[in-house]
Amino acid sequence: MNIHKPHLRQFTIKQSFTRSLIAGFVVLGMTSSIPLIGAFSVGNGDRLICQREKSVKGKCEFIRERFLDHTRIPFPLSALTAKVTRSDEPDDEGEYCYSPTIVVEETFSTEILTSCSEEDANWVVSEINQFISTSTEEKLDLHSLDWRHLLLLGSPFILYGLLFAGLIIRNSLSTCVFDLDRKCLTITRKNWFRTTDVEEYDLDIITAVNLETYDNDMSIEEQIIIKLESGQKIILPYNDSNNQKIVSDLKQFLNLR
Repeated sequence: MNIHKPHLRQFTIKQSFTRSLIAGFVVLGMTSSIPLIGAFSVGNGDRLICQREKSVKGKCEFIRERFLDHTRIPFPLSALTAKVTRSDEPDDEGEYCYSPTIVVEETFSTEILTSCSEEDANWVVSEINQFISTSTEEKLDLHSLDWRHLLLLGSPFILYGLLFAGLIIRNSLSTCVFDLDRKCLTITRKNWFRTTDVEEYDLDIITAVNLETYDNDMSIEEQIIIKLESGQKIILPYNDSNNQKIVSDLKQFLNLR
């Protein structure tokens, strides 16, 4: 909190920009982490490549490039079959997950291109089976979502994070002005809708300036409290300066004991 006294007749307290900046970065980090974590875990995804040679025979390769899982398995096209498999248990909404599964004779079997949609799973399996049965097709290349697709799909989270971070930084600024000439305390706060909330109090009804502590479940913080004749308490904006000195200077300025 910055304290500014242009002359002895005015005492101005401005909220520190640091706390708003940290809060903005926290919001941005939380929203951006969703697509980033997904992209990091998925990597380049799953890929099935089959190439038919001039003869009837052909060769295939299954590639999986994920976090801590880098697999490349070559096998002959003649050993490849595909089917749709359903999850053993439904999800919380009672829906089953359907996945296209490739089977390489009895040596290898894995789910690929998982989207849980039965329609999508049937389409992938039909593409594989059509390639196997159609000798005129030379190449099959099926590629699941990779990290770039996930970042693209998750871009709204990043954009929302940037928006909210900007709003927090811009709108979390407050100013308190104690003006002896006007005999008025003016508190100006900016809110989410770009409007300004202005509160004014007569200096004559201020009876005390106190420093109180409270537990925010993470740490013990201090609040500067203005007490009015009616018993109402006004909490000044959070600050990271020397609160004891602020209270002492403010009492002296207002001629309070």
